[in-house]
Amino acid sequence: MFENKSELMSFITMVTTIVIATILLVCALVIVPKAVKSLDHLDEAVTSINETLPEILEKTESLLDDTNEKLAIVDIEALNGAIRDLSAIVEPIAKIFGK
Repeated sequence: MFENKSELMSFITMVTTIVIATILLVCALVIVPKAVKSLDHLDEAVTSINETLPEILEKTESLLDDTNEKLAIVDIEALNGAIRDLSAIVEPIAKIFGK
């Protein structure tokens, strides 16, 4: 079939080239469109996040401001005093019940 080693090597090179070209063509026809579709979905998700993120951040900021205002109203010293008073009341009761 092949008269010399050079013809055999040329045939092997040709077959290998055809196989590689076929693999590349299949990749281009199958994998690339799927990758493009995935990237489109990713782009839509990122766009959605970019549209909703400012609203979420604004609501969070508002809630944090409300929380800070409410915490500012709390009299920490009075709260600590009430906790000490409660502890002074509960401690003798705990001793009665052996705790």
